[in-house]
Amino acid sequence: MAPAYIPGILRTVLTGPQIYSSSDVGEAMGMTLIRLRPEEITPAPEPEEGQALRVLRALSDPGDDENPFLIGFLLRGDGLMRLYVQRPGIIGADVRLSHTRTALLGSIPTLVREKQHRRPAPDDPHCDLLVDLTDW
Repeated sequence: MAPAYIPGILRTVLTGPQIYSSSDVGEAMGMTLIRLRPEEITPAPEPEEGQALRVLRALSDPGDDENPFLIGFLLRGDGLMRLYVQRPGIIGADVRLSHTRTALLGSIPTLVREKQHRRPAPDDPHCDLLVDLTDW
């Protein structure tokens, strides 16, 4: 099983009462041991808060305390999040949480600097410019 599936399987198993066959329940070193059959478990999707936390961790570690890249965020509903980054000035970068893969997270510092992606942000008092990365 790929490591990426383990959190989803644990979310499924830990979401409520489960019924296990007596042959799947045992004991090891005084603890109850339950044999899981991951091929029979549908991984539960990561909740929006977990997706947001993953993005925030990726963009804040390792951090530069005196000149941080990520300076804020705003969950906007419908799986959208606006990241507030500092490069140059304050730029709001909209991302779709379900599409924030490693490639996007690694590219955000470059994409917010490219002028063709920027547009004015007249409705957001927290940033000077916006970059829409929701379909990236």
